[in-house]
Amino acid sequence: MATYQISEQLLQNRPVLIHTRNEGKPRSEDTLNPQGWVIHSTACPNVPAINIKNSFENHPQNQANSHYTVDYQTIIRMIPENEICWACGYTGNHKFIQVELCEFSDSNKFQEAWNRLVWLVAQSCVQHEWNTNDNVNSHRGISLMYPKESNHLDPIAYLQSHGKTWDELLQAIDTKIIELKNQSISNIQSINNNQGDEFKIEHAVFYFTERDFSVARMISAKLKDCAMYCRNGVNANIHTDIKYVKHPIFVGGSKYHDNPNTINCCGEHDYDTALLAANYAKTL
Repeated sequence: MATYQISEQLLQNRPVLIHTRNEGKPRSEDTLNPQGWVIHSTACPNVPAINIKNSFENHPQNQANSHYTVDYQTIIRMIPENEICWACGYTGNHKFIQVELCEFSDSNKFQEAWNRLVWLVAQSCVQHEWNTNDNVNSHRGISLMYPKESNHLDPIAYLQSHGKTWDELLQAIDTKIIELKNQSISNIQSINNNQGDEFKIEHAVFYFTERDFSVARMISAKLKDCAMYCRNGVNANIHTDIKYVKHPIFVGGSKYHDNPNTINCCGEHDYDTALLAANYAKTL
């Protein structure tokens, strides 16, 4: 089953003076507690993800960005998932993770970008226990829900240009969610059946709350998408799989001392935790 790497290329919040226009910054830095996804398409034919990222960063006065952009070769994360971005109006921005699907006329490039988008949203739905019916929206759907805040209709027309519908995209995400869940069950069964080694999992990330998810995901990606477990804000609620993990990595909350191989990225505040996690990620 195909998995994809996420390239962490966060927009940099350095003030930029654009000719005679006011200084601006490409990120809000406001806290987001996400409730799902909004899927967009770029309306920029044959422009790759890196160009979209650079445009957001180089034109901060526009106050337009998204958490992710996806093309046929890469998935770029530009903003942490626990930070509000500017993509679909006030309400949508304050509820959802946003992803821009790059548009290509070539059918093979379209399919590769589709595959990456489906995987990105599906693995997040598995992680958060979300479903496509309640938690995955098009930009058109947001415009219908909040017509005074947005009037965009993407990505419907772009999908149709390649013979696809919004419902088919949701079905593909649903199928991938089932595949990922089945793969997780298979991995656990394999662990339980392997009685020869004391440790069966090399690395796993245990993050404290959803606020720590983005930095935990960064470490997981560096470790080839290793397993991630949420403690839901309760220090005692540590998944029983930890007994199989050789190198547990704790992100946020209280430090873990039961395994001498543990890496603790646990600061007093969110910023401290993020800094510890970022410094550890640099060593990987």
